[in-house]
Amino acid sequence: MTLGYFDGFETRGPWVRGLARLALDMAREEPLLTRPEVAERLACSTTTVSREIARGQLDCTRVGGRILVAQAEVDRYLENAKRGEP
Repeated sequence: MTLGYFDGFETRGPWVRGLARLALDMAREEPLLTRPEVAERLACSTTTVSREIARGQLDCTRVGGRILVAQAEVDRYLENAKRGEP
């Protein structure tokens, strides 16, 4: 059995969630965007971003109660929209 990065560590408290987000950001080469940042790039509201996440059209990562979307995912969504694909 392989242990994950945070297995065996205390995972409660806001400072631990902050550390988890920092480690996730450092492990990824692409930036993670908040819902308002995604809405700005897509020229829509945060409600629309939430709706597209709920429909499965935008993949997201949830870290410490925050919804984060990778920049590559936003780019993929825009390309599909240009082609008229769902």
